[in-house]
Amino acid sequence: MFKSKRRKFSPEFNLDAIEQVRQHGVSCAPVARELGIGSNFLSRWKRQTETEGTQAFGGTGKSRDEDMARRTREERPGEPTTSPHN
Repeated sequence: MFKSKRRKFSPEFNLDAIEQVRQHGVSCAPVARELGIGSNFLSRWKRQTETEGTQAFGGTGKSRDEDMARRTREERPGEPTTSPHN
């Protein structure tokens, strides 16, 4: 049987995602959808930063997962984006 690997993201990716939610004043769901991650990840990250501050993401993430999230975003050309750069 195939066992899927757990996805990991760098602290910078997590903080950038949280900042997008705060800057745009939207819920986690549209930002998470744009980033190609589950909204539960983003909601949890947001809660962690509220309780733990800068110590929230002490582990190391893998850039491979960030690249996958970026590619997922790029493959959805018709979806609206919350990024101010688009």
